[in-house]
Amino acid sequence: MIKPYRTVACCAIFLFTFSFAGCGYFHVPGLTLILINKGPSMLRNIEIDYPGGSFGVSSLPPNGRWTRWIKVNSAGELKTIFNDSAGEHRESLLTLARYDTGEVEVQFLDSAKVTAVDRRKHR
Repeated sequence: MIKPYRTVACCAIFLFTFSFAGCGYFHVPGLTLILINKGPSMLRNIEIDYPGGSFGVSSLPPNGRWTRWIKVNSAGELKTIFNDSAGEHRESLLTLARYDTGEVEVQFLDSAKVTAVDRRKHR
């Protein structure tokens, strides 16, 4: 005869093990984008375009930071459009893949230069 406390204990162990084993499997892949203004002037109307979406930031002061999590739906370019004291600028930063995870740091430098620090983990 099976004792009830053994059944409960076995179920609890099974659920505990399954919950930790499944955490990585069910995690939704995505990227954290970090925008940093390392230049001396205020940036305005920043637009970030990526495969599957886009978002905007109205302004970013010198030494300012903005963080956003995105889900990349297909392969394509990460692009930015922004305004500074010299006018409008457009940059293609890097190519994203559908299942990229990790983070990308977009650094806005002096003289309208933009760089991307790539810390992605490819699946």
